[in-house]
Amino acid sequence: MLTEQLADLSPGRALDVGCGEGADAVHLAEQGWQVTALDVAAPALERGARGSRSKRR
Repeated sequence: MLTEQLADLSPGRALDVGCGEGADAVHLAEQGWQVTALDVAAPALERGARGSRSKRR
């Protein structure tokens, strides 16, 4: 659904509030967007950080 909504837009800056583990934020970044992802749930952020580090390798 996110991909469909952004299909006609050029990459730019995005704010993902309530990002959870950050799947949408990672997807946007892979498409060339500059993303700031925010959440208050520390466990979700920690899982997301671990996942993003493993993708960078």
